[in-house]
Amino acid sequence: MRKTITGAEQSAQLAGFRTSAWRFERQRTYSIDQEDRQLQSFLAGHPIPPAEDAEHPELEAWMKRVAAHVAAGRSVGRVRIVDDPPTDYQRWLQWLDVYNRQAGEEISYLSRAVAHEVGLLTAESGPDWWLLDDERLILIHFNEAGQRTFAELIEDSPEVADAREFRTKAIQAASAHRVGAEQTSFLRPGGSPPVVFISQLGCGAAIWTGVLEHLPDLATVTYDRPGIGDTPPRPAPNPALPYSMFADELAALLDTRTMPDPVILVGHSVGGLIAHVFAARYPHRVAGLVMVDRSIPALHVYPSVEPKVDGDGPGATEIDTVSGHLEVIEAGLPGVPAVVVARTHGRWDGKNPLPHPAVEDLWRAYQRQLTRQLDCPLIVADNSGHQLQREAPDLIAYAVTAVHEAVRTGKDVAIEPERLADAGGHLDR
Repeated sequence: MRKTITGAEQSAQLAGFRTSAWRFERQRTYSIDQEDRQLQSFLAGHPIPPAEDAEHPELEAWMKRVAAHVAAGRSVGRVRIVDDPPTDYQRWLQWLDVYNRQAGEEISYLSRAVAHEVGLLTAESGPDWWLLDDERLILIHFNEAGQRTFAELIEDSPEVADAREFRTKAIQAASAHRVGAEQTSFLRPGGSPPVVFISQLGCGAAIWTGVLEHLPDLATVTYDRPGIGDTPPRPAPNPALPYSMFADELAALLDTRTMPDPVILVGHSVGGLIAHVFAARYPHRVAGLVMVDRSIPALHVYPSVEPKVDGDGPGATEIDTVSGHLEVIEAGLPGVPAVVVARTHGRWDGKNPLPHPAVEDLWRAYQRQLTRQLDCPLIVADNSGHQLQREAPDLIAYAVTAVHEAVRTGKDVAIEPERLADAGGHLDR
């Protein structure tokens, strides 16, 4: 059976599926009035998160529907065809992708060239479609400008079986030929809860190698953010991002790797600010916190040499320190086991001269304030600058172990002075 359906009937079908909804997207652009403001803001370098677009709440409403479906045990997914280079609309979709994933949608990308090579695309144009409950097919037709012209509902037809087979091939091809600005992650199995390490500006997973050597029995996650290591940068125009966007990207990464919640977050420097905002946005996903010489929001110790960008080269992402500072100020923290680890007072990075003495005093006062906020111990390194992962990896490992044990047993964090001294640290005096 095949019949033309209205936009309202199409929406009703998407709202009422029972088990699964999967879409194949192939258009280069889509002309949708409600999305124009979002797209133009993105192209101007000021993307609007869906939850903050009160003028056009349709995107946020879609995210909430997806989340409700997923919470009820239903699946929502899609494969998107992208051009090389991607169109402006496709770049915006890739930026928006983190919110779709956060809601629970499974999204993969496949380049148009590869789709032609593997036989998924046999013509330059064609409809998008939804496969609902493996039983119903909705073909959505567009004109050259990306405007929806009409849709068809197909049931009890061989086309539905063909769509099921096509879906399998598309997902396999997208998995084998991954595209887009993703995050490269490294998972090591071990005891739960998993420990997720968040690096400082411009650094990736490798910086934690020495720490991991002291934690052989724990499940760990390290990762390279976009533009770091072998991970490609975010798509242009790559606007400045606050810490919340880095936190949301981490949440999406953990989702794609099916990482069990909750986790222990270990954040160093600016990574500690990302961990702070993550814990405020996803408190149910956080079992414990280790803040390693966490940065002060909006403070740049060396304005002339310290970059405000994450990554290397033209693909690096600038940090929106003003918005990020506001996020940290307003972000509450869950009452979970925690430890703050601080560098030796008077030691910095071994390369640059010491900051102004007032900066040193401010940094120490901030670590103490953070300790009071978390109601936790403050461990001070005996002989280490800001790069504690390299200079005092066993000290960080000791802090992680103490928090992990507290989470596992349900007891308070216990710091043993002798073991702490052996690791190269002491409690703040």
